Amino acid sequence: MTRMRAAVRPPLLPAMNRVLAAAAAFAFTIAATFAAAGLTAPGRTAAGPAASSGAFAAGLWPPAPGPPAPEPPAPERAAAAHLAVGRAVAAHQAAVTRAQQERVLRYWTPTRMAAARTAAPVRLASPDKTTPPTRATRASAAHTAEDIGPMAATAPHLLPLTPRAAPSTAAAVSPNTETAGWPGGGAVARTTGKVFFTMTGQAFVCSASSVTSANADVVITAAHCVKDGNRTWATNWEFVPGFTNGSRPYGTWTARQFFLAPQWIRTGNDNDDVAFVTLNPQRARGVTVHIGQVVGGQAIAFGARLAREYAFGYPAEPPYDGTDLYYCSGPTSPDSFHSSKDTGLQCDMTAGSSGGPWLSSFDSATGRGIITSVNSFKYTTDRSTLYGPRLGVVAQALFDRAQDS
Repeated sequence: MTRMRAAVRPPLLPAMNRVLAAAAAFAFTIAATFAAAGLTAPGRTAAGPAASSGAFAAGLWPPAPGPPAPEPPAPERAAAAHLAVGRAVAAHQAAVTRAQQERVLRYWTPTRMAAARTAAPVRLASPDKTTPPTRATRASAAHTAEDIGPMAATAPHLLPLTPRAAPSTAAAVSPNTETAGWPGGGAVARTTGKVFFTMTGQAFVCSASSVTSANADVVITAAHCVKDGNRTWATNWEFVPGFTNGSRPYGTWTARQFFLAPQWIRTGNDNDDVAFVTLNPQRARGVTVHIGQVVGGQAIAFGARLAREYAFGYPAEPPYDGTDLYYCSGPTSPDSFHSSKDTGLQCDMTAGSSGGPWLSSFDSATGRGIITSVNSFKYTTDRSTLYGPRLGVVAQALFDRAQDS
């Protein structure tokens, strides 16, 4: 009997091995099919075909769940989120062709620019946000185009031969929570400028700042200075850096393209009240010149914590008239009404200052700092606090698209 068992068992082993191998191959095929379809077999984990077939061969059904896949490092997650946001950037063309640019420049005659006055303070929001204001009140309405007068044939917009050098103002500048006229001087007097544009037949004014960028064409402003809550895009948009009492020492620059967050377009979310605008270069003495080559640009930071800021702009609602650059400075605080993620700064600037830059690490001697926000809104119950959105991953995506355009 012992010999018979010994004689019988060897022939059975190859057969059993073939059966096991066939079963394992079958399991591998089934698992691979489920995996290709993005599914898992009933009662199984998504461990993959190789792990499933191995578990089957070891006699485990269902297999023990494997360890979860490691989460990508934080920088990779941030990069993926940034990429996803960047793909959703809303872009809109402004004046692209030479004819369109000339039409904008002809539209803004000195008379029209002088007549542009605000109709309401910096956009006012109710603390409970139950009655959101229209975007027109955010941007500073002016007279209608029909009330301003005939269009002139031309408008002065040539570049100066040599940008003016301003004296140091370190001794004249001090932190202040009440708006004061900028005593003049430094890079901020060149990079900050006044914005003129129209919406639905009305003239508006805002503020903006040139930003250091790859294409030397980018300025930053508030989103409501580019598009209102009625899905109306701005037209006749132009930037006048260094604007002072009607003078345009560094020329007049037309908008080429606007870049906004889709969240702003859908809901007018205060957290996304920021826009980047690319400007058309100009021709001077047969050479193409960009805004950054004429006035320079302020540095910009994303994800920075706002502590002590300098806010600049051209307030045009009384007691101001929009003819000169003003500023506030001081410590910041969170939104006291908890209705936004914006940061507050004690400042009594009014409409027309919307879109003006907030500068961290500001050096009053050089007029340079780092842009961390822009003037956005005030609450109806607290007109002494000016709020600005934080520049995060969404704003960075907008900036990247603008400087690469």
